[in-house]
Amino acid sequence: MWLGSLATVIGRYEEAESYLEEAAESNSTGARRFAGARTDLAMGRLLAAKGDEQAAREALAKARDSASARGYSSVERRAEAALSRLSR
Repeated sequence: MWLGSLATVIGRYEEAESYLEEAAESNSTGARRFAGARTDLAMGRLLAAKGDEQAAREALAKARDSASARGYSSVERRAEAALSRLSR
């Protein structure tokens, strides 16, 4: 997830997507709910950077909802902030 986030920041979107997909797969095999919410947030940011607003909204909403349900307030706030930036 961290490599995917870093690759997004430096504009290496294909690498970022690959890293984040790998992280999502890894998170789904165990009880890694916090990591899953963080990965969804990172994927949403990547998709927004790539200009895919609809997919970004879906990933960010998934991160926000998952974080809200489990009490991960920092992830919830970040996802909500990213969603509001898409609305501008």
